[in-house]
Amino acid sequence: DNCTVADFDASHQPGAFFPIGTTSVNYVVMDAVGQLTFASFDILVDDEEAPIISGMPADRTVEAAPGLCSVAHDWIPPVPSDNCTVVSFTATHQPGDSFTVGSTEVVYTTTDSAGMVTTDQFLVTVIDTESPSIIRIPADVSIPAEEGICTAVANWVAPDSEDNCGISTFNISHPSGTTFPTGMTTVSISTEDLYGNTATASFTVTVLDQQEPTLMGMPAAITLTAEPGICTAAATWVEPTASDNCSVSTFGSDFLSGHQFSIGSTPVTYTAIDSGGNVSEASFVVTVTDDELPTIEDILVDVVIAADTGLCGAVHDWVVPAMVDNCGISSITASHAPGDFFQHGLNTVQYSVTDNSGNITASSFEVTVADLEAPAITGMPTDVTLSA
Repeated sequence: DNCTVADFDASHQPGAFFPIGTTSVNYVVMDAVGQLTFASFDILVDDEEAPIISGMPADRTVEAAPGLCSVAHDWIPPVPSDNCTVVSFTATHQPGDSFTVGSTEVVYTTTDSAGMVTTDQFLVTVIDTESPSIIRIPADVSIPAEEGICTAVANWVAPDSEDNCGISTFNISHPSGTTFPTGMTTVSISTEDLYGNTATASFTVTVLDQQEPTLMGMPAAITLTAEPGICTAAATWVEPTASDNCSVSTFGSDFLSGHQFSIGSTPVTYTAIDSGGNVSEASFVVTVTDDELPTIEDILVDVVIAADTGLCGAVHDWVVPAMVDNCGISSITASHAPGDFFQHGLNTVQYSVTDNSGNITASSFEVTVADLEAPAITGMPTDVTLSA
């Protein structure tokens, strides 16, 4: 002052603490005669420190709840703080909220009194580990092949699939109504959900071949006479054939055409076996008869012999003739045997031979015993001389 400063005051002193915002610092001076002079300046304190969010949860991965495509998830909430004042604290999700499969960002936002904003976040990733379910899986199917063919159509209630999150693909190797060959076929089912979880199932369809093969062109019964000099005959026929709704695995007979058959009746059986193991048999009979008579060889010719001395007959000897047959001798009979005594006169020697089939041959020769010996007179008196 030009004279004397009586008083000098200030609202704030250098080094004083000033709050956020604008604060006026006022000075007043008074001289000795009481005149006043006022002066001031403003101090603006800005809040440039953002609020802090502490205890922010880490990213986490959790599984969806069974049967659901989501899960309720809980966590300890973070805490906001600020050098001044927190005026708001918000979050996009709250602990215990339900989260769907996938990644969800949980964002926390806090604002202080100066309008400074801080955000932080963590990820909640929900994964679907639950496999889809295949429902209405048919039981194994067993059906006979359709008549005349080697296949059958199989039908069933179509299976399906379900999942907690939804199905992406569903496949079945053979749909209902498919024609199946004989034997066992596996029907495979597969499904995949929206998140790559898979499930498989299967059942079998067995087509049974229960139809026996068919034999065609079976020969009628055959009757033959044994060939000359032997006890057999060759029988020939047109070979039959076999067919089947599937296929014939083996076909044959116990005798082939042209076989030499023995005397009697012989069944010829053809057997066909198909690929399913079904068997068919059919037979016919080959009958060979023996119509050939046995033979008496070297039969003797008729003979005339002299009666033995002093006897009215004679002993006669000969070689027994050979007797043969194509099928064998059953019996031989003879009216006389070599060395027998034959009476004077005509004697018939008869041979009869029967073969194993009952055929009979008879033959004979005659033995005539001639009496060449003159009668004898015994006791003849000697000459007698008598006197008159």
